[in-house]
Amino acid sequence: MFTTLEPEERIRNAASAASTIELALKRKFWIVPPEEISIAISEALTAYCEAAISETLDDEIENPKGYLWRVAERAIRRYLLYINREPLMGDEQYVCDGEDKSLEMFELKDAITKILQEIRNESYRTILELHYLKELSFEEIAKQQGKNIRAVHKSHERAIGEAKIIAYHFG
Repeated sequence: MFTTLEPEERIRNAASAASTIELALKRKFWIVPPEEISIAISEALTAYCEAAISETLDDEIENPKGYLWRVAERAIRRYLLYINREPLMGDEQYVCDGEDKSLEMFELKDAITKILQEIRNESYRTILELHYLKELSFEEIAKQQGKNIRAVHKSHERAIGEAKIIAYHFG
């Protein structure tokens, strides 16, 4: 149990867990820029350290790996919601496919497009384009392609695997 550890030892444990969690989150959220994941980990680690120093750790956050994962994952999900939000007044705006989009959303879609161009399997590429660029649900894709939803989910899973490999090689 971490309750018997000194705050410095708790912080060392959390810091050593942070790099492992960062790698796992980069694999899970492969579409998110790596620097955003690093920021999320840093924020989670900072929150954990503040709690360890003030000795306000409760049972829920005694496990540094679990705590860092949950806090960083929430931050990444907030980032994903942010880049998909409607642009706010004063945001730098760019026109993309006739719609106003924030620069970050434009850059994210540009990165997705570059990855999609490298996918050899046309069916995989189409499913990813429809889901991530045209924002169709799996049900809509299945109906459009005349497939059952399980087949679309399986193809999507395989397409994501191929896209992750390509994204890794892009750096």
